[in-house]
Amino acid sequence: MLAPLADVRGVLAELAEDDLEVLFAMSRLRPAPSMALAGWVEHAADWELNRRKGFDFRLAPPDEAIDPSEDPVAIRAAIALHDEFAGDPAIARFFAAAVDILFGRGQRR
Repeated sequence: MLAPLADVRGVLAELAEDDLEVLFAMSRLRPAPSMALAGWVEHAADWELNRRKGFDFRLAPPDEAIDPSEDPVAIRAAIALHDEFAGDPAIARFFAAAVDILFGRGQRR
């Protein structure tokens, strides 16, 4: 789990502030395909914005926001968002990293 979450941290660090705002906006869409995924995306964007301001708190992995029973919906939503943001490689990499974590969790069950 450490490597995929490290990938998320790295991708977040590469995002421009405008990209982080896009993640916030996406997380607030209602109805979201996966409310749990949307909540985690908002947490991750908030974590990165605060990290840049010098406030360091723990970045929770998506597993803590997404119940295993919701994995299929969250994975489909993350893949769809990855594809939707294919024109913005940094945001697409963020969703790819999230999918990697969720797929990895499923393989451990």
